[in-house]
Amino acid sequence: EVYFAVGHEFSLDWLRERADHVVAESHWQKMAVAAIVDDFYSHQFQLSQNVLAERSNGKSKKAAAGALIEKWERTRSDASSRMDRLLSDLRAADGIDLSMLAVANGQFRSLLAH
Repeated sequence: EVYFAVGHEFSLDWLRERADHVVAESHWQKMAVAAIVDDFYSHQFQLSQNVLAERSNGKSKKAAAGALIEKWERTRSDASSRMDRLLSDLRAADGIDLSMLAVANGQFRSLLAH
């Protein structure tokens, strides 16, 4: 449940779908897009693990996925705010290209480092 909620909350599902529509002009660009998509799956898994690791300080108390994600984001408000702004900018863009996916990928790495 948390894994799928993380995918939705952080627009990872949307980003992967957009990556499918990126026009890659060379073999290397196609490989770069595929690598970023793989990273997005990895980020989703790691974010899910991080969210679950912090639930009730390790107690097995059941909580809704959305509430767990919100709690996790509150402890990383600066990084979460930067991620939210980036995702808003990407959603507002006319289209997504390889460079935009690369920036999003880097921002997810930064979010996970906090």
